[in-house]
Amino acid sequence: MFKRFSISILLSFVLLAALLVGCSPAGSRPVDIPYAKDGGYLGFSDIPDGYTAADAIADGCLVIDTTNKLNQYMATVTDTQETAGYEHWAAFTDTASRGEDAFIRVAHFIDGVGYYSDLYYLDGKYTIFDLNEYGVSEGESFKYLRRLDGMAGPPNDRKEACFYVLTDSLELTYDDVSWSHLASDLSTVTDIPYVWLGFMIYFE
Repeated sequence: MFKRFSISILLSFVLLAALLVGCSPAGSRPVDIPYAKDGGYLGFSDIPDGYTAADAIADGCLVIDTTNKLNQYMATVTDTQETAGYEHWAAFTDTASRGEDAFIRVAHFIDGVGYYSDLYYLDGKYTIFDLNEYGVSEGESFKYLRRLDGMAGPPNDRKEACFYVLTDSLELTYDDVSWSHLASDLSTVTDIPYVWLGFMIYFE
């Protein structure tokens, strides 16, 4: 009798676990970086043809949906952006800050065409892969994900701004990154390696 009761309890826990997994966002996955035998990144292979911003939202991605609209009379192009999933970014950064493995996918759609970034925190480092018109990147790894705060804009209208970067340096500053983006004089460009997470400009 006791044995049957124990088996029933065990089966209940198994079913509960299965339900919890089934209710997790479809974009979530065990935190492990999938590589092919040749070393190429396989993580984007789960993106089907015809994948949309709505699909990415349902899958728990951080999503930017950009539409370029041409005004034929004024010969100008205006961009409109819709964003979703900031809570997934907050959960990712919170989990990683505790030293726990984490994963997030960023999906940026421009006129329906998807560009993707997979960001992992695994074994104490951040690793990012990109999928764009050039193919899949080899991936880069860094120790820190840092928010760098500073001031941007013309001298008479300075406003608070920030950059999110992956880097191995605690000395990299907002001005380092800002000058790297704007300066034509390469002597002002920092030699500290970093990757700018440009998608965060749509959320901060």
